[in-house]
Amino acid sequence: MNKIKVLYDVVKTMKKKEIINGIMNLEVVNGETKVVSFSNEFTRNTVDGTLKAKISKEINMDGNKVKHETNADLNVKDCPFHKFHHGEHMRHGHKFSKALFMLNALNNLTAEEKGDKTILSLDLKEVLKEGKELKAEFHKHHQGCEGKQEFGAHKHHEFIKKFLCEEYETAILNVTVNKASEIENIQVSANGENIINGSVNFTW
Repeated sequence: MNKIKVLYDVVKTMKKKEIINGIMNLEVVNGETKVVSFSNEFTRNTVDGTLKAKISKEINMDGNKVKHETNADLNVKDCPFHKFHHGEHMRHGHKFSKALFMLNALNNLTAEEKGDKTILSLDLKEVLKEGKELKAEFHKHHQGCEGKQEFGAHKHHEFIKKFLCEEYETAILNVTVNKASEIENIQVSANGENIINGSVNFTW
């Protein structure tokens, strides 16, 4: 099937969404130890940029367990990370780096119909090999976010940076799209020094 047409319809549909509700879950296992367990039930308003999140996390480092639950109300339009993704912090050279990264991802993407769903799959291991310049730019951005109280809790940024830099035996992304061209589910699994399983489930 035409994966570009599928992507076009998904982006067009998702762009029109004013409210996005979902639950994100993440689990990181090292050997026999679950080192990270994270969940985030969120509501994102794409019009005014507000984000409401109910976050629960448990971290087990060196035998020390830390549990934390919090409710957060943020305006993500003020976050430098948001601007980074929208191109406001990109130098001319980095635009080409990102373009190459995206083209490589598109080249490796597959689309398969399963009943009334479409499954988009991507071998992240291959794509990440081409992401060195993008990782460097991400690292610069992350340094720029440090010291900002309202985003000091952006531990997921640190996790993403580590994810981009780590070597994996396998790393797969699967996206489930329904007949209305809405994303229903995103799943990431990676096997390396750590075993990582993450998902985002959307409700429409």
